[in-house]
Amino acid sequence: MILQLSPFMLTSKMSTLLDLPKPRINCSMLSNYINKPVCVAGRVEKVHQSGKSFTLADGEGQTTTVELNDPLEEELCGIVEVLGMVSNKGAVMATTFNMLRDEKGLIPFGVCPLGWTLFDSNCYIYQNVPKTFQAAEAACTALHPSAHLVSIYTVEENNQVKNLITVADPWIGLNDTATDGCFVWTVGQTVALLPFADQLPQIPNGMQECVYIAQTDGKWHADTCNVLKPYVCKRP
Repeated sequence: MILQLSPFMLTSKMSTLLDLPKPRINCSMLSNYINKPVCVAGRVEKVHQSGKSFTLADGEGQTTTVELNDPLEEELCGIVEVLGMVSNKGAVMATTFNMLRDEKGLIPFGVCPLGWTLFDSNCYIYQNVPKTFQAAEAACTALHPSAHLVSIYTVEENNQVKNLITVADPWIGLNDTATDGCFVWTVGQTVALLPFADQLPQIPNGMQECVYIAQTDGKWHADTCNVLKPYVCKRP
């Protein structure tokens, strides 16, 4: 069975960069967002003497340059969240930035553990250790109590998961193991954004089906759940 991405349509024109959706990403992902709006959080490492740019280091130790329209008027340090457009060189052309503080001072930002990738406030990891669907879900939870096989809710998130794949097509969290033909995520929600294509299943009726994502085009396919595949985990 194949699942087809439904078209992603903007319902109205965005008048400014601040109106556009901005996924929160880490520095290693900037090359995938050339000429697109993003949100990047990190620690200020070095401010250029001109005051019109600074180096930002994320939680993975990767860095990028943040370019400003106007020189800084005061000292900049600590953790900042930057909104802006990614240039052809991979720098962030900042529209605005905010210091992340609470009443105790600077607070840490959403940093993913080593090996995990940050995207829009969640952490993702591709595991090239083939397992059955049920064993893969258990392995995700073993990595972190709040981790599960990845659930996908937007076209951008689907593309991000596809880009994580390095070897073979992995399991995602969609399955009909509870009720034949009723597909739900392992976190409990039913599939909404990305419906099945109008094609007959290739698996005999009555057999449990679990879903994996194709590296080539990001489309979803169903297979019997006892097949061994890599998998992608997601955690807050």
